[in-house]
Amino acid sequence: MDSDITGPACLSRDVGRKRMGIEVTYRRIPKAEFELLQADPDKAEEFVCSVLPGFGLDALIALGDNAEARRDRGADILAAFQSRADDPSRVDLEKDWHALHFLLTGDSSMETVHRPEQPLHNVVMGGHEANFQTGYGPARWFDAGEVKAISQALSNVSVEDLKGRFSADDFNAAKIYPRPRPGGWDAGEIEGVFHVFPKLVRFFQEAAAAEEVVVVYAT
Repeated sequence: MDSDITGPACLSRDVGRKRMGIEVTYRRIPKAEFELLQADPDKAEEFVCSVLPGFGLDALIALGDNAEARRDRGADILAAFQSRADDPSRVDLEKDWHALHFLLTGDSSMETVHRPEQPLHNVVMGGHEANFQTGYGPARWFDAGEVKAISQALSNVSVEDLKGRFSADDFNAAKIYPRPRPGGWDAGEIEGVFHVFPKLVRFFQEAAAAEEVVVVYAT
């Protein structure tokens, strides 16, 4: 993933600089809405920068600089995080994207390239480049047919399958991001992948049923 490409202004302001690490987000939207994002940079930036429901960028920056304000709005912030977690049109892999890719494919590469005949590769590293940028290069997207292929491929993989493929030694030898410190990968560190995977499977199944576009981006 290219870390040298400048993305939307929101990701270069204070909120963006305070984040640590590469986090990956999936969003499913109707095709017509995606076409609007492709044509309108302002709408695309608003889409990528929608971090918490109900909190605009300026509000987040103000909260980041004001501990008292964060305490005063603590309940609202927690509710916004819960709302995002419960949103069926969105899945946040956070920093677990490389670990999931390795478990699905056995490939430790971080190169983003679309492979039409390899839907499990495409889950994390595939997709077509969108017209709008994020903090780590262009957003990527899948059309309805590709979403269906990914959904079918993911439906044939279970959490137990992923657990059987995990080896802390292999992960550490392959330097799988984000290389937890101290001690590296272990059974505790990988649990986040097993927790989010069923949600990602449902997400693609529902997107396929609705014939929606899926957009994936790193921030």
